[in-house]
Amino acid sequence: MTDDVRVAYHEAGHAVACWLLGGRITGPLSIVPALNWRGIAHIRAAASRNDMDTLGHALEASVTMSLAGVQAERYARAAGFAPALPRRLRTAPPPLTAEDAHLLAAGDDPGEPSPPTDVERAFEVCEMLIGPGPAAYQLALRLEREAARLLATAAARRLLDRLAAALLEYRTLSATAVTEVLRG
Repeated sequence: MTDDVRVAYHEAGHAVACWLLGGRITGPLSIVPALNWRGIAHIRAAASRNDMDTLGHALEASVTMSLAGVQAERYARAAGFAPALPRRLRTAPPPLTAEDAHLLAAGDDPGEPSPPTDVERAFEVCEMLIGPGPAAYQLALRLEREAARLLATAAARRLLDRLAAALLEYRTLSATAVTEVLRG
């Protein structure tokens, strides 16, 4: 599997998990490498800021979405790569907005430290939720299993394949284009 295929599935995994968990695609998905990352997915979990219980669930969903990238890579390695572009994206997707371009450029600042990996970020959020120690590790493992379960269905795998194919074809997709692919 080439690095582009791996990154396409990784970023598609974040977006598909977000979609399946009721979150929002808030910006572009890209496999164009920047100085500080190999690809990027702008996603957000659904949450109400007024309800702490809902906020806790949203943070757990965010961790699950972070860990879904690695799970999608595992699927791609095991299944081989054979996605086909969805019909509606066989022509060029909608262009990126100025805001999308700004979000993508943020990874090119050599003065910025390298961002934490998805797994590091997930573990940090687990520690914030329940404190440092073995319980945070157990929560991270539970959420990693949840990410794997979420992406194990045939429907989720079809979404992964379609979105990865679109990313490999166009390299960067706006939030609108990602939503079109996920809607089928």
